[in-house]
Amino acid sequence: MKKQSFTHSRKPKFGMRKLSIGLASCMLGMMFLTTGHVSGEVVEVWPNGQNPNGKIEILSQTEHSEHLQKLRDIEDFQAQKQADHVRYTKWLDGVTVDEHEFRKIKEYDTEYYVTPLLSGKGYYDINKDFNQDSDKCAAAVAANMFHYWFDRNRDSINRFLSQSPGENGVIKLENEKTIEVSKFLETYRSDGDYLDKSPFFDLISNSFKGPVWANKLLDAYINGYGYIHKFAKNTPHSKNNNSKFNFFKKVFDGNLLTDIHQIFDYNTFSDKLSEALYTGKAIGLAYGPGDLRRSLGHIISVWGADLDDQNRVVAIYVTDSDDKKLTIGNERVGLKRYKVSSDDQGRARLTTRDKDNTGGEIRSIETLDMGTQEWADYFNKTEK
Repeated sequence: MKKQSFTHSRKPKFGMRKLSIGLASCMLGMMFLTTGHVSGEVVEVWPNGQNPNGKIEILSQTEHSEHLQKLRDIEDFQAQKQADHVRYTKWLDGVTVDEHEFRKIKEYDTEYYVTPLLSGKGYYDINKDFNQDSDKCAAAVAANMFHYWFDRNRDSINRFLSQSPGENGVIKLENEKTIEVSKFLETYRSDGDYLDKSPFFDLISNSFKGPVWANKLLDAYINGYGYIHKFAKNTPHSKNNNSKFNFFKKVFDGNLLTDIHQIFDYNTFSDKLSEALYTGKAIGLAYGPGDLRRSLGHIISVWGADLDDQNRVVAIYVTDSDDKKLTIGNERVGLKRYKVSSDDQGRARLTTRDKDNTGGEIRSIETLDMGTQEWADYFNKTEK
């Protein structure tokens, strides 16, 4: 089998209109960093075979083997971080992940670490169904960002909604129909009982045809900016936020919470990602095959990063809307750890390999601010 940095699930539609950078979303022909799949049951075993109720756990030969493999994976994960000169792991505010949750996936020349998809960890992993939503990678990232934003602002949102029930956070349509933000605050379960579906993602998928931009979607539903398909960013306070299809224009008006940074080199990437993590912003990352900057690409959500002793990002922890079928044991994969390095041209590369100049070229970082100051200003003004 021919080894390559990206694996194509379908042939790319190269005749489609080229985007300038970063790419709003993956298209039908999406390129992946990995193709690993691991089978085998994962079991939790109490230390020394003793559970909290004082009963002895008798392990089958299979369970014992799997338990030993899990211990080896933990040791390998810690050794890998040491080899990468990791000084500190920075997670987004509210994300809680234990190192002992990581398992190793190794296939061909790829090797990386993953965790099972578990709820209550502070991160989100909205997945596509690959029907009409196959080109909605950016919509999934926008949904991940939105749900994280909801979590961090839950008290403020509830306070805002209680000010004017039926008015605040409500989009009024024709025929007296409404769209209420309260219906979009929670994720819901898919087959397998995983919390990887989102009514907000469903709204986007049903409302927009073709690829989308994550930042433009958030500008639309938060600030009331009309959605535009071109790459150019919306302009703060431009009076272009006159769309009625928004939930929080009363609070944020022309104060944009989103930003997008083009990435052309590793140092810029490391600085921008660290800044976003330390300022508590939800993060999306776009990448694509190296040397093909205007080609098709993909966008994923970033929830944490490993930093070395020079405060450079050497690995990131991500969720991906395209890995619904990737499992570790019987459990669906949630977080994935990808290495980040500088290639021989100084570009930031995202990879699962130890070889130089492999993997995807990082093209842009999109962020969503929590709007803490804007919330405070709004309540000071409306609750005097």
